[in-house]
Amino acid sequence: MATRVKIYVDFWNLQITWNEFHARRGAREPVRIPWEDRFPQVLVQQVAPDAVYAGTHVYASYHPSHGSDHRLRRFLHVMDGFTGYDVLVKERSPRSPSKCPNPRCRKPIAVCPHCRSASSGRWRRGSTRRW
Repeated sequence: MATRVKIYVDFWNLQITWNEFHARRGAREPVRIPWEDRFPQVLVQQVAPDAVYAGTHVYASYHPSHGSDHRLRRFLHVMDGFTGYDVLVKERSPRSPSKCPNPRCRKPIAVCPHCRSASSGRWRRGSTRRW
């Protein structure tokens, strides 16, 4: 009986690692991940010669106020239509503000005590949250 292979992908962790790998190898331009055609085939073949592809689940997130993420959301929607793909996309949410490390205080720190600038809102990646 052939081994069934289901692939689970944290989009951002894979994309960042992919970019770093190719940059170390001297790529001057971004190298696209061949999501639709070669990506699942190559991974399945690495499991066993007779392995059978059983689908790919991709978990991704986007920043709601970044204009560049509009294209990403469109691409992820297209990716969800690839054969065997199930893409779950979440909007990133703001993290709670940093808090004073003193256990008796624990008040939010809205202004940096060093430079006095307002604390910028940090955003949580969706794939680090519960799905």
